[in-house]
Amino acid sequence: MEGVSGVQLVLALVIGLAFLILLCMKTKVHAFLALITTSVLIGLIA
Repeated sequence: MEGVSGVQLVLALVIGLAFLILLCMKTKVHAFLALITTSVLIGLIA
């Protein structure tokens, strides 16, 4: 994780949580699929 700052990790976490809530609540995606998608998104950002 060389070159990744703490701010970038926190930002990825906040964006990921917002995306997870959006997927579960607004689009009614299954929870497991939403978790997998969100973890991929956080991994790409961080």
